[in-house]
Amino acid sequence: MRYCFYPAFLLVAVAVFYPALAQKKSTPYTFNRAPLQQQVYAQLPVGSVKAKGWLLTQLELQKEGFTGNAEELYPEKDELGKNSDWLGGNGNSWEKVPYYLKGLTALAYTLDDAGLKLKAKKWIDYTLEHQQENGLFGPPKMQDWWPRMPFMYALQSYYEVTQDKRVVPFLQKYLKYQLANLDKDPLKEWGKARAGDNMEIAIWVYNKTGDRQLLDLVNKLKDQAYPWADIFNQDEFLFYGDDYHPKHMVNVAQALKFPGIYSQMSPTPYYRQAMENGIRHILHDAGQPVGIGSGTEHISGTSSVEGVETCAVVEWMQSLETAARVDHSAAIGDQLEKIAFNALPAQLSKDLKNHTYYTLPNQVQSLPGRHGFNQDYESGIVPSPYPASPAAGITCIWDGLILSRTAGLQPRKEDWP
Repeated sequence: MRYCFYPAFLLVAVAVFYPALAQKKSTPYTFNRAPLQQQVYAQLPVGSVKAKGWLLTQLELQKEGFTGNAEELYPEKDELGKNSDWLGGNGNSWEKVPYYLKGLTALAYTLDDAGLKLKAKKWIDYTLEHQQENGLFGPPKMQDWWPRMPFMYALQSYYEVTQDKRVVPFLQKYLKYQLANLDKDPLKEWGKARAGDNMEIAIWVYNKTGDRQLLDLVNKLKDQAYPWADIFNQDEFLFYGDDYHPKHMVNVAQALKFPGIYSQMSPTPYYRQAMENGIRHILHDAGQPVGIGSGTEHISGTSSVEGVETCAVVEWMQSLETAARVDHSAAIGDQLEKIAFNALPAQLSKDLKNHTYYTLPNQVQSLPGRHGFNQDYESGIVPSPYPASPAAGITCIWDGLILSRTAGLQPRKEDWP
């Protein structure tokens, strides 16, 4: 993945849900409107659960670590700096600002931290105030649907806490712009692989507004995306020749929620069972003892000296959390717990100052050099606060923050170097 970002401050998931029984205007919860499947849980809004004790300590460490210092740590090419293209400048941050904001917003409002809120609002306010008349948002030069998908997650979290009346109309206008323009500018590459994120937000906005055109958008996104239900049900990860997106483990992990999201539109066994089938195939062919498939960066077998990106870990976690709202199997929670407390901590240093791009089950050294991975970065297994390759970024670091609406990971408080 050219622009993989890794979580050096990620949150272990402890997702909490509320049963969706009916649409109620007075409730802060978002329930499915007809004709969507009704037996779906509603996720608690950001801030509903107040962290205490160990969990609070972990969240504070997130603040004191990579999240709270990201704009100082990663100002390269003005990607997170004052000249960022997401603030109207000439930088070229692509997905980096959206991923950062996705995590920052959740952390800021879960902690109710004034400083982090100001950082988040800087990006959110600029974006809300600079939507184009046609509905498009973000850097005008960025001709890519994908980076706008994680940014919409950040706006969702922000709205849940603030009830800012600008957010839902903003998203509705953009999503209708998508519907009007996807035929002439179809999904490609990362957006084609990760359309489930877009679909999830479109369903959320539909449930807020009742705008049936957004269900048309969900269908169009599904039709333009990779056929993930087919891929999972029929073990077709390697059926696409030189196209690496369907075998790229971060994409695969992120797409695990795709069938569950669409099953709210079409509650058939084919969609309802696709994630379970996909996980079974992945773990059979590339399973690691921590409960996740290998990927360096492609699906890479069962060897103990093949690893997995931190990105894949957090995206796998988010997919399980999303799927748990639709499919109420306790096995999903078991899988989530195993990954959260085994795969994720191994990716990060105890003090959250470093992370590795790839983490191997049998990693006896962390030295620079080539290791035989299918995408083999010189510093791919070297702990660092920075990316493994010059082309890589820092996105997935922030991706985990949205996962559970609460949650955290180890370390102790230390001064930032």
